[in-house]
Amino acid sequence: MKRLKVLAILVVLFSQSCTFRSFDSATKSETDEGIRAEMTSNWKVVSQPTYKVQKGCEPLHLKVPAGVRTKGSIMMFHGLSACPQQYEIWGEKLTALGYQIFVPLLPGHGKVPLQTEPRKDDISELPLQPVKFDDFAEKMARFFAKEPQERLLLGTSLGGTYALDVASQMPSDAPVQRVAALVPMLGITNLLSLGVVLYKTCAHLPIICGKYSNNQNILNFGDGCEKVEMPKGRAGYCQFMTQHVDAMVDYSKQIQKKLNALAKSLKSTKFLFIMGDGDLVVSREPVFALSKEFERVGVSSKVWSLEKPAAHSLMSPYDEPFVKPWLNGLTDSAMGFLAKSVYLNPAP
Repeated sequence: MKRLKVLAILVVLFSQSCTFRSFDSATKSETDEGIRAEMTSNWKVVSQPTYKVQKGCEPLHLKVPAGVRTKGSIMMFHGLSACPQQYEIWGEKLTALGYQIFVPLLPGHGKVPLQTEPRKDDISELPLQPVKFDDFAEKMARFFAKEPQERLLLGTSLGGTYALDVASQMPSDAPVQRVAALVPMLGITNLLSLGVVLYKTCAHLPIICGKYSNNQNILNFGDGCEKVEMPKGRAGYCQFMTQHVDAMVDYSKQIQKKLNALAKSLKSTKFLFIMGDGDLVVSREPVFALSKEFERVGVSSKVWSLEKPAAHSLMSPYDEPFVKPWLNGLTDSAMGFLAKSVYLNPAP
């Protein structure tokens, strides 16, 4: 009889514990949804630009479709002169895999042009000091730390540098799990450096450069941007100043030093770097050096270096409007890393 009583008590306790676990699970789910609802509300405040923006430059927030279990959030950062539209295709695919998407508009980007014929971009608010880049990354890190499940980051070019900066600024109790940095601007090529120097020389010594002199140091992507990409739907700028390049270079150097110093504290984060062969903008050496330092201290890190020539803007269909079939496999592999935490070799 005593054995039966003990058995009955154990059955009751077991059923109660199962009930408690089910209740806890439901409560956590409700709590997570409440946090995400608050994040959605806060996103409008955190990301809203103070000026009128072009179509395609509005900050993006893409929710997980109904019926798909939410696994976490991915914050994506576009590149210099580009806009959040750079990640529209990525967003559609990754929300289907269970991740809500946040794509902020980088500081000073996306303003409507001052005139269209000939085109004159309003680049008056692009950052000229590295501190403005860092302050924005800190604001994004504070916002993103509230995500209760997986926190993932993705960035292209200058956006890749932002993604790395945000990862370094996340609190220790809310780290990001994975970072995919596509051609991150941790350094510029010698060719671009030389071009900037020559451009500055022309600005101050017009007698040397003649008709190519420009007292405002305005750089232009040229007809490829204005007459090919823009008509195909690209939003953003075709122009910027040499001072903006200087500010980005200073910012990238600061982030490089910061990441080297903080490397040991990033062991809960996996990194993937994707570099293109023949990139005339971003230098590969700082990226390989950073990944090697990560591996040395036990941080999971891989570099994919494409063997085929690729434009710097390889991940944006708007910045690279010509068909390159191999990019589909590369993109799918990068998405697989973000969504499944697996280092997959890019498809040829």
